[in-house]
Amino acid sequence: MSNERAFVVNTTYSAFNTPRAQQAVVMYSYWAATLGDGAARIVVPLYFATLGYSPINIGIMFVCYELFGLLANFFSGFLINRIGYRSAFLLALIMHSAAGFGYLIFDPSLALIPAMLLIGLLRACRGIGEQLIKTTSSAWIKQLAPKNNKLLPIQTLLGGNETAKGIGLLAGGFCFAWLGFQITLALFGVLTLIAALCAAQFLGNINEKRKVSYRNFFSVKKEMRVLAIARAFLYAGRDIWLVIAVPIALTQGGVSAIETSAILAAGFIIFGITQPFFARLLKAEFDIGNIIKKKWRYRSILPLATASLSLVPLLALPAQNSLPVLLAIVLIYHVLAGLATVPHNHLHLKYASRKSASVDIAYYKTVAHIGKVIAVLASGILLQYTGLSGCIIAASFCLIASSALSTALTIAARTTVTGNKEINIQTTDEQTINHRRQGS
Repeated sequence: MSNERAFVVNTTYSAFNTPRAQQAVVMYSYWAATLGDGAARIVVPLYFATLGYSPINIGIMFVCYELFGLLANFFSGFLINRIGYRSAFLLALIMHSAAGFGYLIFDPSLALIPAMLLIGLLRACRGIGEQLIKTTSSAWIKQLAPKNNKLLPIQTLLGGNETAKGIGLLAGGFCFAWLGFQITLALFGVLTLIAALCAAQFLGNINEKRKVSYRNFFSVKKEMRVLAIARAFLYAGRDIWLVIAVPIALTQGGVSAIETSAILAAGFIIFGITQPFFARLLKAEFDIGNIIKKKWRYRSILPLATASLSLVPLLALPAQNSLPVLLAIVLIYHVLAGLATVPHNHLHLKYASRKSASVDIAYYKTVAHIGKVIAVLASGILLQYTGLSGCIIAASFCLIASSALSTALTIAARTTVTGNKEINIQTTDEQTINHRRQGS
């Protein structure tokens, strides 16, 4: 075992004593929590829209989720670094479960302010749990995966997470139509509780050797900072139109909860499936008539993928009232989003230090999460005053900004590589000259 981490298996089940088995426990538990998060994403806006809450009020509920998720990202790296991976992971699962059960005490007859405070608290609990488990899971994979093959496990983890979110959206829509608001979310709370009990039984622990302070939070590579800001705009380009605006607009247009959840779920499922596929594709060598015969580089594909993605929301402007066309646009968006996300999933682990992976990953996720917070708040405001069209146009601008930052990252990387090659050439020339002098 590497001297940079301490891995202890706290279970009597020998079948779970291997890193591969531990990865499986982490993945399946994470996905179980994500099912509940996906269900809440569709059930909460649809339910409160039917109660007459304004888009801004619903947006505030999601701001609570994203804002406390942002705070969780900031503290999660230090929490994981101090108490260990296992304890942080179990805490996240418990918070997910508590958020699901908490809706059982909600009374639709509550006045606006008490209702907003209660739902805001529950959404905050869910947001903290979601970001804590996301950071912990990524750090687990960073530590457990083979050093020469971290790509597929992280793409499987994050791609499966998005697929689980899509399944949760679809299941949440069906359950909401048949069982109602409170029972639906409580059922997913039970599922997460079962996952927590299984993880407590089978999951080992990792304690990072290097203890960090808050001063270390910003001690990350410059590339990580640029990558994080680019991811923030990528998140904003999605959330500003797909999280609140599209579900509410469809519901107000007479679309059923099941149809709305099916459209959004299809997008997330495709998004999750495409990530491992594109991860393999980008690592393969192409040979097309000797025109292309090289390995794609993650930094190189990122600007092109994000630039293409920025055009897709604009296609929805003339098709807002056509469900089949809107479904096709959502699917196309998520296919390209999967292609744009794969480089991020790889590069943020590449730039993270192994000795303090949890803190470096937490920095990346914290900065990237700012895009979500701003997007959901702006989404409610834009939807109320400009309609869905305003949200779509804003999404396109966010994605253009992400593409510009990705381009800057690519150019900087090429410049660095070119500079290193020149230094190596100069060093070789100097060694040759010295050798000749010594020979003479």
